[in-house]
Amino acid sequence: MTTPECPQPIEIRQNILSLANFIDKTSVDIISDPQPEKVGILININRELAAGLFASIEGAEEERPPEPEQPEAVNDPGSFDSSV
Repeated sequence: MTTPECPQPIEIRQNILSLANFIDKTSVDIISDPQPEKVGILININRELAAGLFASIEGAEEERPPEPEQPEAVNDPGSFDSSV
């Protein structure tokens, strides 16, 4: 994310790094002073990221072209029949 060769736009990279810094600072704060209400923000971030990733997977599956149909197997008398 920090190298110039990174294919992501600079704005995306900056946002990801900012989020990582926030999560790091919040995690350290929770470790030093554990309170249930502090954990909620990290849980929400985790859920939002998971939902976004899940939606992108669903979108990728919808965009995928259908797989070609496979021809039916020919019943060859010399072939092995597992139903016997």
